Amino acid sequence: MKQRVLVPLLTVLVFAAGFATHVWTESRTALPPPPAPIGSEFALQGAPRPPVPSPRKLIRDRTQIIADIQKLGPQITMFREKIAELDAKYDHEFEAILNEEQRQHRAEAVAAIQKRHAQRPPNAVEANLAPLSDDEILSRQEQGLYTVLTWVTVNAKLETMTKDYKLDAEQQLKARKLVEERRKSFLALIDSVTPPSILYSRLAPDVQRLAEPRK
Repeated sequence: MKQRVLVPLLTVLVFAAGFATHVWTESRTALPPPPAPIGSEFALQGAPRPPVPSPRKLIRDRTQIIADIQKLGPQITMFREKIAELDAKYDHEFEAILNEEQRQHRAEAVAAIQKRHAQRPPNAVEANLAPLSDDEILSRQEQGLYTVLTWVTVNAKLETMTKDYKLDAEQQLKARKLVEERRKSFLALIDSVTPPSILYSRLAPDVQRLAEPRK
């Protein structure tokens, strides 16, 4: 990805991970150190640098996660429903700017995804009922963070759309406006919810699978 896109992507991710960890732990443990300031890599080699918090440390006690999900249940449900509404609105408006050939390409891509899900082997279905491993919990927490990136990075999203559908200049202008409106709506949404609602959004539907795995 071009450097002008990669830098803000990493900045948003570090901020999201650090802020979420701060909110979760401030009532139980000491505050984590702040993320390294932008440009700190150019500081003198001997100068101390605060560590950057890692998303891999987001997991906590399963019992506490379950309690948090139950407490924030209505808010998490609202967040997921609003995301679905924004997705549906975006899909409808994006399809409107495509020509017939591009719409057909889009329909075929969606059908291929649905077919792959329908053809999952029986053991994959059984796995969906088993307790989540620590790695699976961490993965879903991180997916919540990366959701933020996919919604707020206008240029990266536009580049992907242009490449996938071969958008012409006029379509690109319309697509940019659409993605910018999508970003604005998403930022308004996340301003109305607490960070755990974002990080738990991928875990809440399978809260019954958060029990400790059998040894």
